Amino acid sequence: MKDALDKPFGDIFQPDDEGLAAKAGHPPAPFVETGGSGGALLFTAPHAGRHYPPELLSRTRLSIERLRRLEDPLIDVLIGPAAAAGTTTIAGTYARAWIDLNRRETEMDARQMTPAPPAHADHRSPRVSAGLGLVPRTAGDGRPIYDQLLPLEAVTARIRQVHRPYHHRIAQVLAEKHARNGIAMLCDMHSMPSLPPSQAADVVIGDRHGRTCGSWLTDAAHNWLTENGLRVTRNQPYAGGHGVERHGSPANAVHALQFEFDRRLYLNLDNVSLNAHAMSLSMIIAGLAAMLHGLLAGAADAHRLAAE
Repeated sequence: MKDALDKPFGDIFQPDDEGLAAKAGHPPAPFVETGGSGGALLFTAPHAGRHYPPELLSRTRLSIERLRRLEDPLIDVLIGPAAAAGTTTIAGTYARAWIDLNRRETEMDARQMTPAPPAHADHRSPRVSAGLGLVPRTAGDGRPIYDQLLPLEAVTARIRQVHRPYHHRIAQVLAEKHARNGIAMLCDMHSMPSLPPSQAADVVIGDRHGRTCGSWLTDAAHNWLTENGLRVTRNQPYAGGHGVERHGSPANAVHALQFEFDRRLYLNLDNVSLNAHAMSLSMIIAGLAAMLHGLLAGAADAHRLAAE
């Protein structure tokens, strides 16, 4: 595995004007996969997408600038050096306002669909109640996104065309890594608004309160980030969403952590451009990846020896 800390940035750290949609074509594929295929580690970025389909823009009175408040802005750029050093990376391409890849398929909001979703839909989920379900009802400032009800068939089409292929590929990559190494790990990468003083943290690590990742890996990630000068908390207020919940199974040696990084660590106040500290944080993340690669490689070696 290449040393992420020795990899020159070059063009890696330069966001393009059209973002992930440009890399995937128009309309884009559901995700962009970069990095190498080796090792047991996978980075994902479900809220990195910057493609806003015409069907969305024709149904909303909100500007793209307001819709972008739902994104994890430029998180794909932030993890780019880790991918360049060999970490497999899968980033969503469609905007979160179109469909949220970190929600269950059943987290449908009956208040914005016609006909109503099936009875098994989880319309009482706290995230749905807040307007942030599978298809968000409100933008980041609480304003309604749509000025009319969405056809249920349009929502199910988004699931078929974007949500399922994204998660199918994640499951496939994790299975391939597990088959080769006897272990696999998912790091689901996000960004967050600055937390209030009572919860102050630069990074929140979520493992669903210990259910999606072995403590030895969670502790290692926590300690690495702390040693690099970041304030780290766990599970409050973000315990991890659908990505880690669906794919993490530590009992089967498939581990999953969610990381939420304070946007002030890498973004200017406009929330769409990188600040002077972004490169430093990106290198910390690349170092985190290199450290986890080493731990997982050691576990894979132990697994192979035990099998001999």
